[in-house]
Amino acid sequence: MPGRIEFVAMMSLLMGLIAIGIDLMLPALSDVAADVGQQTSADVASIVTTYFVGLALGQMVWGPLADRFGRKRALNIGLSVIIVASVTSALVSSLPILLATRFVWGFGASAARSTTLTVVRDRFRGDRMASVMSLIFSVFILVPVVAPTLGAGLLTFTSWRGLFAGIGGLAVVLVLWLRRLPETLEPDKVRSVRPRDVWASIRTVFRSRLTVGYLLVLTALSIPFTAWIALSEPVVVGIYDLEAAFPLIFGGLAATMALASLVNSRVVERFGARRLVRVVMTGYCVVTAGLMTSALLSDGVPPFWILAGSISLILMSHALLQSNAQSLAMDPMGEVAGIASAVIGAVSLGVGTGLGYLVQVAFGDRVTPIAIAFLLSGVVGLALVWWAEPRGATRPVPADQPEPATAMAA
Repeated sequence: MPGRIEFVAMMSLLMGLIAIGIDLMLPALSDVAADVGQQTSADVASIVTTYFVGLALGQMVWGPLADRFGRKRALNIGLSVIIVASVTSALVSSLPILLATRFVWGFGASAARSTTLTVVRDRFRGDRMASVMSLIFSVFILVPVVAPTLGAGLLTFTSWRGLFAGIGGLAVVLVLWLRRLPETLEPDKVRSVRPRDVWASIRTVFRSRLTVGYLLVLTALSIPFTAWIALSEPVVVGIYDLEAAFPLIFGGLAATMALASLVNSRVVERFGARRLVRVVMTGYCVVTAGLMTSALLSDGVPPFWILAGSISLILMSHALLQSNAQSLAMDPMGEVAGIASAVIGAVSLGVGTGLGYLVQVAFGDRVTPIAIAFLLSGVVGLALVWWAEPRGATRPVPADQPEPATAMAA
């Protein structure tokens, strides 16, 4: 078993491979548009959306496979799909085919997302899991910090096609590195992939009020987040005409998320994930209300410093909420960790991406739809947190607490 530092690095790069599939090519969207016969970068923003759709749906495949055949086998197959899809994406010349290969790419990447969370749950639980997940997230989020700038630099030597093929090469490196990771699925937790048994496991997930509540919190947060990722370039470049500065702006905003995750990894075991979620969610609502007010008062185009400051605080909150809410949702799910991770990822990202697409449709070169989506997600998320734990439990979950035999009853 790799040591803690190597384990965190390995899991971070696995998660980072998901972000690289999006962020490295953001500076190349205009080039992609020109090569596939589209007019502007906004016309090909759907290659981000279809990637997210594949990322969401694939988890319902990899989760059961990870519970039946092991975490490593699911990861290796998923990485192989990424290799094939990334190279194929680099070779196509029409938007419909590119969208199809990007969907398959996201489908393969979903193995890294769901199985990584499952592997961490195999080793840790409670606030300790939240701490480790924050460390992984803080390292993995450095990808958006450097990827757009790196992508812009690499475009001076290669094309967007070269970037796509290069990501496939990185997946090959990960396949080799994973040979150092022993299987974390315990023999007594192997589960059948028969439809009846898979459905029984899914019912176990939805019988836990805690898991369902935080699953819905993650879903609410995913709506504006996926919309912002897809629209960040059209907003910064299209509205504010800051094309040259876009990689630095995007990277700087991502850096705030990494900082927030790093801080969370240090404080969550002291204050408890539950308490932090409530406090941060409240602050999230205040900041998003301010952004929406500014957008409404400025005909949808608030001063850039207000937008950047607000988005920075929102993304910091998102980083804190993501790792803590995921850990709380997974905490009662030790017996069905693979399925639980799949359901949490598929529902939160799938529904979030679908509703986030409606935000993209309403975009209209104005920040207002994004601001409204952020505020609504905060208000709904805060209400769901109180519903998930109506008695206001805020005590940290001990890392060495015995594994529950079944999920908590609703």
